[in-house]
Amino acid sequence: MTSCIFCDILFGIAPASFIQRDDLCAAFMDIRPVNPGHVLVVPHAHAALVSELDAVSIGHMLQVAQRVDVALRASGIKCEGVNLIISDGAVAGQEVPHVHLHVIPRFRGDGHHFRFSPAYFTKTPASELGKNAESLAEWNVAIGMKPDDANFYINMGSVLQKLGKTDESQEAFKKAATLNPASAGMGFYNRAAILTGPGRVPAGARSRRPGGSCPTTSAASPPTAWWAR
Repeated sequence: MTSCIFCDILFGIAPASFIQRDDLCAAFMDIRPVNPGHVLVVPHAHAALVSELDAVSIGHMLQVAQRVDVALRASGIKCEGVNLIISDGAVAGQEVPHVHLHVIPRFRGDGHHFRFSPAYFTKTPASELGKNAESLAEWNVAIGMKPDDANFYINMGSVLQKLGKTDESQEAFKKAATLNPASAGMGFYNRAAILTGPGRVPAGARSRRPGGSCPTTSAASPPTAWWAR
């Protein structure tokens, strides 16, 4: 037996009632269902968090979940609606440290409810929403860029600068200059920092389509190893 019950199931060591198995993931019945018909969609690749799982597997999981959703509504199992839930991290309710997607049939009066704190019922100020959106947008662009692109390091340097990580931001800017000498000195990244302020994403970088993937990271304390390689 391994230390992961889902890996045991996927390798045939532990039993399960399968709905589907393919090269990327499997769908099987939850042994502690919220309601009858509760299914788990689990990738073959072992990853504790969504941020550690490859994009192809994540996309395929959703495709499988969509088919399970349709099957639930057509099967005769009591189902008036469906919850698709991924609990990403223990504090979010994840019990098995292997990414999995719950497909849960719901019906009126089933007795299950989400609980929210009183803060949920208080409208968030627009200024706070804007601040959070800007921070997430910067990281979203930075994470999506290819590490062999100078704009990736320009953007990453700006984000690190905003977080007060001066040495790391300068390292990123130097890497950008190595990839594109035009960005050195009073080049692109310095002009962007002066014109838009510390931590702002250069306009050229913000317009790029995401083209890569990202290992596990945290906006509060971004690692330098994965982007500096």
